[in-house]
Amino acid sequence: MKNQNANKNWTGRTDGTSWMLNVLIRILRHTDQRFGYFLMAFTIPYYLIFGLGTRDMYRFYRRFGFSRLKSAFSVVRTQFTFGQIVIDKFAAYAGRKFNVYVEGKDVFDALATGEKGFVQLSSHVGCYEMAGYFINVEHKTMNALVYAGESPVVMQNRKQMMSANNINMILVGNDFNHIIEINAALDRGEVVSIPADRIFGSQKSLTAQFLGHETHFPLGPFKVAKRKGVPVTAVFVMKLSWNTYRVKIVQISYVQNDTEQQLAQRFANELEAIVRQYPWQWFNFFDFWRQV
Repeated sequence: MKNQNANKNWTGRTDGTSWMLNVLIRILRHTDQRFGYFLMAFTIPYYLIFGLGTRDMYRFYRRFGFSRLKSAFSVVRTQFTFGQIVIDKFAAYAGRKFNVYVEGKDVFDALATGEKGFVQLSSHVGCYEMAGYFINVEHKTMNALVYAGESPVVMQNRKQMMSANNINMILVGNDFNHIIEINAALDRGEVVSIPADRIFGSQKSLTAQFLGHETHFPLGPFKVAKRKGVPVTAVFVMKLSWNTYRVKIVQISYVQNDTEQQLAQRFANELEAIVRQYPWQWFNFFDFWRQV
């Protein structure tokens, strides 16, 4: 089932012209990113009024159990946190360093030293990219699915930083070439990183319980792992302070007789645990539970 609302509300592209984004990088080469946070704060009212997803974020916090006042405050906090993370990415492009602490590296290393490839499921919690910018992937090449329609400035800097850490980008566009690349990478015994919490441009989904309600998750990531019979991990990257991120890696256990839906439910359980810890860092700007 296609989540048309997701496509309507979010394009996956960073706002701003190439000129503006390059200027931002130059500024951040010479100033602390906290100055960028200050400037960014003035744009929050615009995004709250005219940006997509404000009403859906409010509904999410109400569903989460917050009062009306706390939900309204949480929408503002989410927008501000999202803006900070965008600034952080451009600060990284400008050469700024961040502290990145990894929990579960032993899980990743144990799989990375084995012969089999594996699937690493990511989400739109915090900023998954920051791990790829500052953690060198050892033993195996990682192949990260990336939306092909991003700004050229972002794509160029993203490729430069990820390739330095042994991460290859698989571009997801309107064709199916990325499926061929995913299968080839797993056949070579490499790692494939796939976002698993958002249906974007996909016709196929499955259902799982999330925060007490049934909703849709993309079928593809779970189908690939099951068909190839490879291990599965989930990774979450959360912002802790202005210059610190926390990475959490967990292995999602399953047996070959499990269905894709059972595997998706186990991922949903891990995602829910993280979202409950960091509700202001789950950046799904659409109604995640809407039945379409």
